Amino acid sequence: MKLRFFLFAALFIVCVIHLSAQEKLRVEYEVVPYYESVGKDEFDITMESSLFELVTDKNESLYRIVPRINNTQIEVSGSISATMSADANPVYKNTEGKTYVEEAQIGEKVFLIKDDLPQIDWKITKETKEIAGFPVQKATAVLTDDDKTEIEAWYSPKLNNKNGPDKLWGLPGIILEVQTLINYDDGSKEGTKYVAIKVETLNSNEKLKAPTKGKEITQKEFTKFVNEHFEQQMEMYRGGVDKD
Repeated sequence: MKLRFFLFAALFIVCVIHLSAQEKLRVEYEVVPYYESVGKDEFDITMESSLFELVTDKNESLYRIVPRINNTQIEVSGSISATMSADANPVYKNTEGKTYVEEAQIGEKVFLIKDDLPQIDWKITKETKEIAGFPVQKATAVLTDDDKTEIEAWYSPKLNNKNGPDKLWGLPGIILEVQTLINYDDGSKEGTKYVAIKVETLNSNEKLKAPTKGKEITQKEFTKFVNEHFEQQMEMYRGGVDKD
């Protein structure tokens, strides 16, 4: 009798380990970014929502765009036209190692950003609601590395995983909704809202792989390059206006 019990227990443990090794969660998000500028070159950019997916296991995740028609349609108001899309760069995160890898393209240049995940000091509140059929709890944070970034997130304790969209992580449950808002010194604002519309379980042995293409660079170096590139574009625009 004892032998049968131990055999059954051993078989159960093997099955649990096997399922845990294969099971992944997939969360599909509707994502809407926006930008509001002020001053001489005032313009606003709003964009139709894009779809992104987060595929995650215990420690690793891959966040990427879900291709569809009109994923990059934009509406521009103000004195100039501009192009803006949701941050479509694939992002691989390793929450155990607290690192991420992101592939990004500016013009014809491709970069491979490798850096540490942001350390987010979350403040968990008692406020609750429901998203995509899951009970969620509100948490807030403020990032102050370069510009003040305010974050309002809703995570599900029932989905026991520290992941979230893009580079967001660190709560005791997957983040199903989050809104970020950056207030720049010049008064302009930039933000993104992510809302989960589908959560499903995947049974797959496929390993989550980090992007590998592009020139290796840190986040700080990449941000500097983007700012310089943007300034060059604005100078070209101003020069074109002066000639008219």
